[in-house]
This record gives sequence, structure tokens and C-alpha cells, in this order.
Amino acid sequence: MNDNEVNKIIKLCYNQFLEKSYDFHGLFLRPVLYDGRNGYEIFWELENKKNLSCNETVVVDYIHDIINEFSTLVSNSEYNLYKHNWKRLCKLQTDIFPRWGMYINGNDRKKLNDILYNISEINYNKFHCDIDFMDFTIDTSGGEDVYIGYNCVMSNVIYKGEELEDFSDEYVSAICELYYNDSFQDYQFDLMVPFTREIVNNSLLFDNTYMYFTNDFATKDEHGKTIYC
Repeated sequence: MNDNEVNKIIKLCYNQFLEKSYDFHGLFLRPVLYDGRNGYEIFWELENKKNLSCNETVVVDYIHDIINEFSTLVSNSEYNLYKHNWKRLCKLQTDIFPRWGMYINGNDRKKLNDILYNISEINYNKFHCDIDFMDFTIDTSGGEDVYIGYNCVMSNVIYKGEELEDFSDEYVSAICELYYNDSFQDYQFDLMVPFTREIVNNSLLFDNTYMYFTNDFATKDEHGKTIYC
């Protein structure tokens, strides 16, 4: 299929197939046809009047689904419109998302922080401590992997029956040993379920069909610097 034929199909998609606006769980997406240097492109304007928390990956995937539906109608075994032109057809225009891809509004951020403040202890096997969460970051730039980093301070550590001085070498060694324990990752996942449930239950933040979580405790020292193992 040559460039002229592709341009005709893109224009047909915009004029005959696409709706003027799409309501996606309270977000409004409007396709705009743009005549660029390399031919027609379709940009998608995002309107978020309700100030809803949303995940850029989820929104973009919804746009891809719309374009792919059209592509199945016009493609054949020799040429797939979506496969060869998705970059021209699925461009999201908005400045709402931070560089890590997930926008959390003030109310939802407060709700999530309140959940963290109610998690105050780790009791895993022979490791016990108090934990104080400072804040969190959610990075969806990995697409299907939703990475959640919890900035926290662990104190009053008891490991194998021994009380460890906060931020001592023994304290750091115990925390690192904990982090490299595979079964602790399962404990960590269960511990954070009240937090992650809020994300999973929001259709604009998480797609249950293919996304998954990576939880990470970013433990800080007495100077607020991350302890690396």
C-alpha cells in the first residue's frame, strides 16, 4: 500500500469511523486529523474536567484498541494499517501526566497516604520492626509493570532475637538479607494489599487483563538517603 492510499484510509478513519468524542470512564478523548509533513496523522486531545486520577498507559491502550478495531476492517494479509502506522494514529496530546506516567489527584493521594500511615509494623519470620512511610511514587513507564516505590524508615529492628541499633552495619545487613529473601516479597505483597487494592479497583489506573505490580521498599537512613544493598 503506497503513501497516497494510506493517507486516504487515515482520512476515511477520521471522517467515517471515529466518533467526535469518547467518554472513557469520565475522561474525554477527541481525535483531531492533522496534515503533517509525512501525511495525515490523528492526534488525541484529553479533557479531564473531573480531575480524575489516570494512568497514561491505560488511556493510550484504549486509543490503540479503537484504531486497531478500524484496522481490522481495512487491513488484509499483505498490509496491516495498525501495525505499520500506529505511531501516526495514536498520538495522545496532554500535559497532565508526569514523566513516570501516572497522575494521582490530591484526594486520591491523601487516601493512599492514609492507608500507608496505618501500616506501622513488619512481622516476618525472625524479622520485626516499626515502619514509617514517608510517601510513595508510582512509575508506569514500563507499560505492563506498575512499579510502586515506598519511601520509608525502619526502626527498632529485632532480627533473630537480637535488637539492632538503628542504621548500624548490622541493621543494614539485616534489611538487605530481608530484601533478597524471595518469600519476603510475597509477605510484602500481602502487606501492601490495602494500598494496591485502591489502584487495582480504579479502571483508569490499572488494567487487570495484563498489568502487574512491583512493590519496592526504599528504606532511608538517618539522613534521608536510600539504603542500597
